[in-house]
Amino acid sequence: MVRGDPEGMTDQTSSGRRPPMPDYDALSVGDIAHRARSLSTADVEGLLRYERAHAARTPVLKVLSARIAQLGEDDSGPSARPGPAGEPPPPQPRGSSQQRDRPGDGRRP
Repeated sequence: MVRGDPEGMTDQTSSGRRPPMPDYDALSVGDIAHRARSLSTADVEGLLRYERAHAARTPVLKVLSARIAQLGEDDSGPSARPGPAGEPPPPQPRGSSQQRDRPGDGRRP
């Protein structure tokens, strides 16, 4: 079993011999996208390999590729990406007036 594998994916799956999750071939694009949200990059890559080797549904390939790209961005974090023209991103505000003045937060105005 692959680590972080809520759907029961196995090493055999990444070789493309059997479906990567129960009823995979009958799942809609939306179902696959939803399930892919809880998978690791390696698991989504396994889904992508299986899909390419079997049905090769263009919408599924796009969804899985986009999820892999999103997982890559999550690993680097938004602060690691440069801003326009290679400039560093602007600093994030430490708090807003909405956060400080929320009713019931235990602070007095």
